[in-house]
Amino acid sequence: MSLLALTGMFIFGGKKEKKKKKSYEEILKDAEERFGVPADTIKELANLYVFNASLPRLVRHAHPEKDLEHVMRITGSVDRGDYIHISSILDAKWHEKASNANDPRAVKFVLLHPFIALILSHHSSAETSTIGRAVSDALNVYYGQLGKTYEDAKKEQDKLIEYILAMAEYNHIPIVKEKLREQLRQGLPKAFKIVDKLLPDNSKEHAILLQNALRYRVKDPLVLLKQAGIDIEPELEEFRGFLAEISGKKMEAELPKAGTKTGQSLTSADLAKAKLEVLSIINGLEFAGYSDDAKAKAIEKLSARIAELSKKELTPDSLQAIGLYAFALEMIKTGAFERLREVDDL
Repeated sequence: MSLLALTGMFIFGGKKEKKKKKSYEEILKDAEERFGVPADTIKELANLYVFNASLPRLVRHAHPEKDLEHVMRITGSVDRGDYIHISSILDAKWHEKASNANDPRAVKFVLLHPFIALILSHHSSAETSTIGRAVSDALNVYYGQLGKTYEDAKKEQDKLIEYILAMAEYNHIPIVKEKLREQLRQGLPKAFKIVDKLLPDNSKEHAILLQNALRYRVKDPLVLLKQAGIDIEPELEEFRGFLAEISGKKMEAELPKAGTKTGQSLTSADLAKAKLEVLSIINGLEFAGYSDDAKAKAIEKLSARIAELSKKELTPDSLQAIGLYAFALEMIKTGAFERLREVDDL
């Protein structure tokens, strides 16, 4: 190094060190301090910004005809074979801001978005991705620019409605403004009810449950949610009726399943819990790349659950739960990981 360069370093304090990049744990800790929510809870809530591939499959139950393709079109969703990319949400500026900040206050906007899109679509009879983009444009302003949260939206629905109307016009969606305003005032409270029931307390446990239900491999999230004790069918039915009313579409009739009575649960609490735990273990194994350590922990957990249930009085339901744990245990021990996904279809 030349004398001139050395002199410059001496005068100006030497070379500047690059700022150390924060670890994910440090980022979560910062978010904890900023939002007043435990870091481990923020982590699971923030995962919903990413793990939401089956959201269109859930939202289709709010459609009068349960039309998945309609929901896919208006949200700009593309099935890529192992993931559904919901472009109107995932490519939006508000989503980028919220996910980068790990903001737990905006997670429910991900769930709310497609329900607003359904209202817009059924009002206008338009079925293009512009619908979903208009909803995100409204959220870009409401959350992205104004910093308003989901809870704010519930308290000041008229303000959110005005942004939705403005962005519908901006995106050249054919609307009758006053009529749409009235319909949004009717429909938004119904949508909020569904979203709040999906994620009732912003807890870590409910966030994990919803993540599992919205995985790509889950063909019908409603089934898994119901097994875990989250029954949103009455709210979905109300929303479907509302959409049918404003659009003139007929609702698809629900036929009772053979051998069941209306309102009767198809699974016990033990069996529902077992399936949820096994799916959670499977997802954990996948994320860990089926490492030896992850397999050992999974085997330990499954063995403990079998032992725990075996100590209780045996019932047909608990026996099935034990069988489910035992199946998963054997598949992990033998390395037959592809068969673990058979649990999804139960």
